[in-house]
Amino acid sequence: MVKFTFIARVTDGNLLVQSMETGSDAQEDLDVYKQQGKQLIRKLDGNSPAKCSIESGAYSFHYLIDSGIAYLMLAAKGYPKRLSYAYLEDLKNEFIRHLQQQHPADWQHQVETVSRPYAFIAFDKTIQRKRKEFADPNSRGNLGKLGDDISDIHSIMKKNITDVLDRGQKLEHVSAVSSRLKEDSKKFAWGAKKMNDQLWWKNASMAGGVLFLLFVLWKLFM
Repeated sequence: MVKFTFIARVTDGNLLVQSMETGSDAQEDLDVYKQQGKQLIRKLDGNSPAKCSIESGAYSFHYLIDSGIAYLMLAAKGYPKRLSYAYLEDLKNEFIRHLQQQHPADWQHQVETVSRPYAFIAFDKTIQRKRKEFADPNSRGNLGKLGDDISDIHSIMKKNITDVLDRGQKLEHVSAVSSRLKEDSKKFAWGAKKMNDQLWWKNASMAGGVLFLLFVLWKLFM
């Protein structure tokens, strides 16, 4: 069962669509996973793998990136990985079709420039339909999808949520430390310049005093 689905712009993590599970079995508290999903979306960039699976507790995140758009889902860890990516592939194709219908001339420009979150929330109807379609891995249609050849399914990168999020925090920490070092370096350089200036004036004053004394002595003995 797909618990929730996010569709987002990769460049800045702006959520284009957010679809949550509905129904009587939706009482489970998924707030932690929602936050993790949003953090994962924000960490994606042009260097991220096109497809990746990330384990978190009893669940797994699966995502794919295409045309600058990330499609991310959360499902129980036992949900077939092949079916997860079949769901994401179907969703990607449906979303592109939806965008082309709404904005036939410039759908990519619309995705790249939209500023408000959930700008394409109308697509949630399609996500809900697809979620029901993929709900039972043992249904005839889904068993057929499990038999489909997805050649790269075994090569899809697999990670742990702690590693992914901790790595981001470590990179942010390194960046913060680097910034502090740059600031400290600037302060040190400014302090060193100030000390050099003070030393120069002190030496200049001493030299001036010596010259004045020599001038007085010269006047006395001339």
